[in-house]
Amino acid sequence: MTLTKNKCCEGTNSYGAYYLYSVEEEGEGKSFFATPEVHQQILENGIITGDQFLIRKMAVQNGRKVMAKVEFGVISKLATPPT
Repeated sequence: MTLTKNKCCEGTNSYGAYYLYSVEEEGEGKSFFATPEVHQQILENGIITGDQFLIRKMAVQNGRKVMAKVEFGVISKLATPPT
């Protein structure tokens, strides 16, 4: 995914906090609701407009239960202009 806007739309609803990002995936504009963990990763990695990142949801065995694990990775970052 490529981030198309620097800031997300934050709010709260009956399910808790939400973080709505504008992204582009395969040339198509989309909305992406990030989990609090993914939102934190975006902030910590300094992802800005034009940066590309990957989110992968994987099944993980925990005893008899199969749980979901979300993996975040930075693909490419644009060079920031000097101030």
